[in-house]
Amino acid sequence: MKEPTVPSRRNAPWLLSQWLLRIIFSLWLRYRSKGRDNLRADEGGLVLANHQSFLDPLLIGLPLSRPVSFLARDSLFRIPLLGPFLRATFVLPVNRDAAGSDSIRELVTRMKHGFLVGIFPEGTRTTDGAVADFKPGFVALLKRCDQPVYPIGIGGANRAMPKGAWFLRPRQVCVVYGEPIDPEELQALAKQGRSALLEFIRNRVVECADEADAWALGECDPHDDAAADEGDPYFGLLRSTDDVA
Repeated sequence: MKEPTVPSRRNAPWLLSQWLLRIIFSLWLRYRSKGRDNLRADEGGLVLANHQSFLDPLLIGLPLSRPVSFLARDSLFRIPLLGPFLRATFVLPVNRDAAGSDSIRELVTRMKHGFLVGIFPEGTRTTDGAVADFKPGFVALLKRCDQPVYPIGIGGANRAMPKGAWFLRPRQVCVVYGEPIDPEELQALAKQGRSALLEFIRNRVVECADEADAWALGECDPHDDAAADEGDPYFGLLRSTDDVA
C-alpha cells in the first residue's frame, strides 16, 4: 500500500466539510467539546471512542485542526462521490471479512507517520447509550502501538440520531477528549493479560462518555475549550461558538 502523506494541515475536502458541519452542528445540536488540547500535535496516536451514531467520526473531528484517519467498510468506497470523498479525507478502507494483519500493519504505519487513527472498539452503535463491552480485535493493535492512546467520550449523539433514524434531531451533543495513555503504560497492562488491558481502556472511555453525557443533559457544566485556531479561515463564522476551533 502506498505510504500515506502526513496530514499536517487539513486539505480542502476536510476544511469544506468541517466548515459546513460546524454551522449545522453548532446550531442544531448545540455542539460542545472539551479537552482537545490533550491531543499532542507533534506525533500520531490512536483515538478510541464510544460509538453512539453515524455522526461519531464527524463529531470527533469537528473541532480539530488536524484530520483523523478513521476506518470504514471497503464497500463504501465503491459508491460514487462518497468513495472519492472518503479517500480525500484519509479514511482507511477495511474488509470486515478479511481484516487482519495487513490492516494492523497499515494502521501502525499511519500512526508512525503522524496520523491520528480513530477506532470504535464496541464494533457497533449503541441502542441505549450505554458503552458496550469492547471487542478484542483491536488488542493486537494496542500491543504494537508506540504512540499515545486517546480515550474519547461522546454524549447525546444517540439521542440526536439513534440507531435506525433517518433525520437529525435537535438534541445537544458533547465530546470529551481524555488525557493520553502513554505506550509504556499500555505495555505494562498487556503483560497482565488481554482482559486487564480491555477493562482499563474501556473504563477510561466510559469516564469520558459519562462526563460528555452528563454535560449534554445539563447535569454538569464543564469549561469547554476556547477557540484558538486563528489560522482557520472559517474561524470568524463561528466566533460565538467558543468550543469549535
